[in-house]
Amino acid sequence: MMINWISFDEWGRYYDSYYSTYYRSNRINFFEKEIMVDISLDELRIIIPVEPVTDPPEMDEPGPCERWYCCINELLFFVTYYHTDSGKYTLITCIAPLFEGKYRWSFLEKSIDLPSPIMNRISWIHGHDRAEQSIWIADPDGSKYEFYRAKTYLEATKLIDFLPSFKTRYNYYISVAKPLDLTSKQSINNS
Repeated sequence: MMINWISFDEWGRYYDSYYSTYYRSNRINFFEKEIMVDISLDELRIIIPVEPVTDPPEMDEPGPCERWYCCINELLFFVTYYHTDSGKYTLITCIAPLFEGKYRWSFLEKSIDLPSPIMNRISWIHGHDRAEQSIWIADPDGSKYEFYRAKTYLEATKLIDFLPSFKTRYNYYISVAKPLDLTSKQSINNS
């Protein structure tokens, strides 16, 4: 596998050729394969060998951002840096409708070619609304927060076992308490 940084137009043609019909017919929300990394714009500009698109035309989110487009084999990615007060808010979104992994986070196994200075700073992975187990993160400044919501304890342990392959800067651990069911109004109202 090798990463290929491409232009917005190339990314759009690839998406239209392989994925757009599939997405429309299956109503897939590709934002379910999304991770957050703590990295600055200056660092991204050094790591990524092409210029980003500023405030890309397909965005409907508020706020200024920079976006890069890439593919790794059959997976399409975009890396979006948001201009925020923290200066380190970057989302990586994977477009992978034809990729079937064992777990929601399994697309990470295919994204190992993304530059390690990016991937060793994963601070959040979009998990399940209904979760049996949470993985928590302890970052270098001592902050602790929920990192990933796993459907099962086994899924959580498999992710914990996989994360060291990115030579991560953070410490991840499995919580003892059961996470809230985010799809249940009763759970939300009672918390």
